[in-house]
Amino acid sequence: MKHWLKKLIRGTAYTGAALVIVLAIAVGVFRLMLPRLPEYQEEIKTWASSAIGMNVEFAGMNARWRLSGPELSFYGAGLNHDETGVSLLRAEEVSIGIGLWRLVSDQELIVDRVTIRDTAIDFRQDAEGRWILQNIEIDEILG
Repeated sequence: MKHWLKKLIRGTAYTGAALVIVLAIAVGVFRLMLPRLPEYQEEIKTWASSAIGMNVEFAGMNARWRLSGPELSFYGAGLNHDETGVSLLRAEEVSIGIGLWRLVSDQELIVDRVTIRDTAIDFRQDAEGRWILQNIEIDEILG
């Protein structure tokens, strides 16, 4: 019984140490890549535009490491409808939290939370019962 308990404690200690080392390496790589982030702005705009299905624009960006994981902040952000070019959303700042465990385990960029600051959206229902977002029918936007 004592031998089994020692093995369990030793295995737990090794696993914890390995986890701390892997997280330290991930934080180190993130901090090394942080200064190079502005070089990737156009690629990020293209990726976000294709993922959302609308034209994504932003004036600047920043990244930081929070307790919950990495976070990207976009300043002067906006979403424009591809066909009409009408601005659907403008915001002073949009912050996107990345799911840390999915990033480490699956090596997949998964958005965990989105925070939008200083924005206004015109969303209403017209007399015929159709929903209108920024003077565009919602079916046209989603279609």
